[in-house]
Formats: sequence, C-alpha cells, structure tokens
Amino acid sequence: MDPDNVCMLREKGRFVWLQADARVLALRMSRDRSGESQRPSLTGAGSLAEVEEVLAKRLPVYRNVADVVIDTAGKRPDEIAAEIAGKLGEGQMDGTTKKSGRRAHVR
Repeated sequence: MDPDNVCMLREKGRFVWLQADARVLALRMSRDRSGESQRPSLTGAGSLAEVEEVLAKRLPVYRNVADVVIDTAGKRPDEIAAEIAGKLGEGQMDGTTKKSGRRAHVR
C-alpha cells in the first residue's frame, strides 16, 4: 500500500483486515463467477500459488495497518459483519474509537 494512501485512509476511518488463509481465499475466488473477468492474474501462477505469493508479499503490510483483524474462515458474511460491528463498537465514544480517536466506518 502506498504510504500516502494509508495516511489519507487513516484520517477517514479504521482498517479492518478480513483474514483467511490462502486455500480459503483461492476457493472463494474460484466460486465467484462474477469475478472471473474482473480478476486478472497478478503473477501468472495457478490460483492457489498466486494467492500464496501475493499474500506473502502483502501480509506484513496488512499486519502493520490493521486496526481490527477478523478471521473469516468458516464464517458466514452476516457473522463476519456482526463481529466487525462488535469490534469497532468496543472502543467507541461519541462515534470515535478510543484507540485512534478516528470515526469508525463499516461498509
């Protein structure tokens, strides 16, 4: 992630990392037929190998910027959304979070 983008995004809200291992991500991507034409290969490798490679490069960045980490493996979208809302709500005071003083946004 571009440091300027991270800084700008931090001013607007919090980072929620929706975490899953490479196998789970590759499986989800293979089941998402709407994304086939919108997800060009980033490495030219097969889907699992590509996810592993890209994830290995991005994990340090995700760890560094994440305000909240949610393990999504085996969870339905509604369960994940409830967990995000709960985690963001834990530190709220007048619409801002205690940790950062920033307004929490969930989309």
